[in-house]
Amino acid sequence: MNFICQQEALENLKLLAKHQQHGVLIVGDQGSGKTYLAKQYSGMLGISDFYKINPVVADLRSMTEVTTENTNPVVLCIENLDSGVIQASAPLLKIIEDCPKHIYIVVTCNNYYAIPDTIPSRCALVNINPPTKSDIEQYAKSKDNTAYEALKDKKIWSCIRGFGDTDIVLKFTPEHLNYFWGLEKINWTKDTVSNISWKLQHYEDKTETPLSLVVRYIMQSVGPNYRKVCIECLNDLSENRISKNAIVSKLVFELKYTK
Repeated sequence: MNFICQQEALENLKLLAKHQQHGVLIVGDQGSGKTYLAKQYSGMLGISDFYKINPVVADLRSMTEVTTENTNPVVLCIENLDSGVIQASAPLLKIIEDCPKHIYIVVTCNNYYAIPDTIPSRCALVNINPPTKSDIEQYAKSKDNTAYEALKDKKIWSCIRGFGDTDIVLKFTPEHLNYFWGLEKINWTKDTVSNISWKLQHYEDKTETPLSLVVRYIMQSVGPNYRKVCIECLNDLSENRISKNAIVSKLVFELKYTK
């Protein structure tokens, strides 16, 4: 499936595959298809062994030990390095610097500035544009056209910014939709910061909510005067530098006391 947002990135990956580039860094917004492109790169190299690895030290070390013992060509995709611990960058850097000829490394991240400079300095950079409205519509129809038709005119659909968001919303139950509708009824004046913060982070069944979607929905509900506060919150969530609870509490405090 071809998406407008990925065309330039795919062309860059084809060129890198032609030159057998062993280290690639794919940067793009959450839900823009970074892992999908990493998989495409594996195909361009003609390599069938493709492994996704979490950005934690133990996983990196165990996977590299296995792959260095086996001389078959392999592509290792380290997903969302900026969401992992900084210590994971050390073993990753060693792998990239002393990369055996049969191992190819693809690193993905949302925030280029949240990873150590040593990683991009040793990788070829590929940027992905955010998905267009047409991309999201095409993707949603291919995933679940019935759910798309039922949801496309609802307020929650306008909060989607990427393919990951689309996957989440397409799986919404009536209870999930009721939760988002209930966000418009929050009593910012009378309820406490801690109570509202909890509600924004949890559904009625106490499972976690998709926070970025929640904040975008609130941004549409509270009016343009509070757009800046919500955008700052979304940026904090994207950068992943402080805890989600601290980010949400700050948002609630500002919405509560600046009304």
